[in-house]
Amino acid sequence: MKIAAVSDMHGNLDPIHEILKKENPDLLLCAGDWGTPGEIFQSDFDAIVQKVTTFTVYGNHDNLGLLSKIENQDGRAILIDNGATKNYDNLVIGGINGIRAKSHKKPWYITDEEVIAAAAKISEKKVDILMTHECPRGIADLTPTGTHGGQRCFTDAFKLVNAKLYICGHLHRKSAYQTKDGKLVVNIGFTQAGDYAVFNFKNESFEFESKVI
Repeated sequence: MKIAAVSDMHGNLDPIHEILKKENPDLLLCAGDWGTPGEIFQSDFDAIVQKVTTFTVYGNHDNLGLLSKIENQDGRAILIDNGATKNYDNLVIGGINGIRAKSHKKPWYITDEEVIAAAAKISEKKVDILMTHECPRGIADLTPTGTHGGQRCFTDAFKLVNAKLYICGHLHRKSAYQTKDGKLVVNIGFTQAGDYAVFNFKNESFEFESKVI
C-alpha cells in the first residue's frame, strides 16, 4: 500500500494534485492547515477526494465547518474526530485535532487534558498511524529557525497510543525521527512549498521517503 502525506497547504492545493499525479497513492493523509475560509472551497476538496481516499485532522488554518462536511466517495467523512479512528484496508488511523492551548478561545484550541483523553481513547484500539497537527516536544519538532516547537502533551499522546507511525505538521520544516523500537515520527513540513512524504506499507511495517516536488 502506498500512502502520500501532506500538511500546511494554506490555501494552495496545486502541490497535492502534482503529488497525486506523480505518486498515484492508494491513500492520502493530511496533518491539517488546508486553508482558512475564503482560501479553500468545496470544489477544491471534491477535486481531491474524487481521485483518492483521504483522511485528515485539522490545524489552526482550516475552514472547520467546510472540512467537517467533506466525504470520500464511499461516504465516509475525511475528517477524523478527536479520539476517533478510521480504517483503510488493514490500517487503523487515529487523529487528534487542533493546537495546544490553555483555553477554548479559538475553535481549534485543545487543552493538555483533552489531548491525553483523546489519546487514551485511541489507544483502546491497535492503531497503526497517529495523526496530529502539532508535534511532540523534542521529536521531529524543529522550526525553520532551529528551535524546538513541539508540545509535551503530544509526546505523551505518542507514547500512550503506541502507533507504528506518527504524522504531524504545523512547523513548516520537514524532519523525521525513529525510536529504538522502530516507530517513525515524521513532520511532513510545508506542502505549500512542495514538501511531502511517501510511506509504503508492507509486511506490517512502513518504508518512508521524504520528498519535495
